[in-house]
Amino acid sequence: MSNNTNTGSEKILVDYKVLDQLLKKQSRELMKEILFKLRQKGKLTDLDIKDVFKEEDILVDINIFSNKLSPAEAIVKHLFENYDLNYHKIGILLNRDERGIWSTYSRANKKQKKFIKVKETKYLIPLDEFSDRTLSILETTVYYSIKNFMLTIAQIAKLLNKDPSTVWTVFNRAKLKIKIKKGE
Repeated sequence: MSNNTNTGSEKILVDYKVLDQLLKKQSRELMKEILFKLRQKGKLTDLDIKDVFKEEDILVDINIFSNKLSPAEAIVKHLFENYDLNYHKIGILLNRDERGIWSTYSRANKKQKKFIKVKETKYLIPLDEFSDRTLSILETTVYYSIKNFMLTIAQIAKLLNKDPSTVWTVFNRAKLKIKIKKGE
């Protein structure tokens, strides 16, 4: 009888933990939505929002990829300059070696001395999406935009300042990589 009670207690504890995680995630999502609306109205800046969330909760505006920098250079430069993260922390967040992050930032800084100006949009990608090394930074951006924002190839091409045929190729390459990863 006591075994059944322990199992029942354990099940309740597991259910509680799952529910607690779900509520935390929903609360975080609601907070992100509220902060995004305040940012749209000009009441908050990215730096204000940065102070509310942990680094893992950073949202990357799709427009940072629309300049002359490579996608990797753009995201590293953005995180280093706009979020005051060091190479080590950026490496951890992007699942990349910090020496490569240093090299990427150095190249980006040679190409573009000025800060990356973010033309704020409603298309924000969670930073942790870029930590999966299956896809490149650009593939992640395009794939996420199509699957989560329901954007067309043409819309993404315009936002990223790229040719639509390039975006189509990147999306199809991403689909293929994901299919291979899933073992289909």
